Amino acid sequence: MKKLLALIMALAMVLSLSATAFAAGVGDTASLVINVTTTGTEAPDEDLTFAVQKDGQNADGFSASYNKQAHQVTVTLPEITALGAEPGLVGEYNLVQTDLQTAGMTYGTGYTIKVYLYRDDNGELYRVARLYHTGEKDMDGIENTYAAGTLAVSKIVAGNMGDRSAKFTLNVTFNAPAGETVKSVISYRVGDQDYTIQPNAMTDGTETVSIVVSHEDTVTFNNIPEGVIYDVVEDASALDGYTPTYNFPDTSKTISRDDNDTATVTNTKNAAVDTGIMLDSLPYVLLLTVCVVCMVAFFVKKRSAREF
Repeated sequence: MKKLLALIMALAMVLSLSATAFAAGVGDTASLVINVTTTGTEAPDEDLTFAVQKDGQNADGFSASYNKQAHQVTVTLPEITALGAEPGLVGEYNLVQTDLQTAGMTYGTGYTIKVYLYRDDNGELYRVARLYHTGEKDMDGIENTYAAGTLAVSKIVAGNMGDRSAKFTLNVTFNAPAGETVKSVISYRVGDQDYTIQPNAMTDGTETVSIVVSHEDTVTFNNIPEGVIYDVVEDASALDGYTPTYNFPDTSKTISRDDNDTATVTNTKNAAVDTGIMLDSLPYVLLLTVCVVCMVAFFVKKRSAREF
């Protein structure tokens, strides 16, 4: 029995030593994996870039790499010996995200990484890194925001000669905000056919599409990034006597966050209606003149008869 107890105690001591040796590396942050989320639907999937900086310069020994598929940035820390020899806060660093000048995108700022050194049970130093946002500990990661809106383009036909079944062509133009690039897919539907404006169509900062519409047709363009400027112009070659007028409730013609902008083009065509009645004033003037002459002659004749 004594031998059994001695064996159990020896085994416990061995396990204890093994656990202590294993604990030496627990908690060491060789790299910090941070989730990156983007709020807003249909945001462009970008190759984001990050840097760890101190006083505006890249911090020695740090690196940051972005995994586009996982939407995570991995920050690799310097070796422990490069951070210091004593426990405590050894540095606070800025995690800076590159502004890619993408239309509609707002990139998260104000993120910092605090790095601490601690001693384990064996007296060995190990690293602990934590993400902070505007001074508060952040467990959710980095948050970017994508903002977009819609544009509904409508056609109205008016006038007594307006043909409501006639087809008209409207040219709709989108221009990227100054200094920014549109990387979003803009979608729209004409009749029963779906269309898209791909980002590569706007590499020069502008794109114009033509839509064919008739009376009371509306074509809605979706996922237009915030800041994009639009315009709608009638194709003059097919007007055939119609006069177009334009109504843009948003006079700036600029998409804002969650905007539902509208543009209405009214084509008017009128013609004089033949009622069969002479509307020229000359006959009335002549008739009035005859009446006046007759009245004057009547009074002159009547006065002459009295004098005799």
